[in-house]
Order: sequence, then C-alpha cells, then structure tokens
Amino acid sequence: MLCRTLIHLLLLGTIVYQFTEQGNKVIIDGISWRFPLLGILNAVYVNLWVTHHYVVAFIFALLVSSAVTVSRRFHVAV
Repeated sequence: MLCRTLIHLLLLGTIVYQFTEQGNKVIIDGISWRFPLLGILNAVYVNLWVTHHYVVAFIFALLVSSAVTVSRRFHVAV
C-alpha cells in the first residue's frame, strides 16, 4: 500500500514539475506522449485492483512497467 501511495505522489509531482521551465524540457520534450499513457494505464490498473480483478490488474501493472522502462530508456538527459 505504501509503495502505491509513493508512486501516486511521484506522478503528482511530475504533473506539477512539468509546468516549470526545466520541467517542460524534461517532461514535455523528453517523455512526451508516454506520460499521459502512463497515467491512463495506472488509472486502469488501480481500478482493476480495487474491483478485485487481480489477474487483469497484473497485466496492466506489466504495461505500466513497460511504459516507464520505455520512457527511461529513450530519455536524453538535458
């Protein structure tokens, strides 16, 4: 439970950070379309977990993980 809370706080921090000048370069230019995808996949995962569809939630957790991995792999440091 603590891990999921931490992940959601980090996502919230990323949303706020994107409106700063340096955050615009990192989030908008670097992560691009993968950030909204991550938010949508995470929302679906949480909804499935809460409604006790654990197998499908696990599949969406893997998709969330792959979206994060792709974002980090192709990100160019500014």
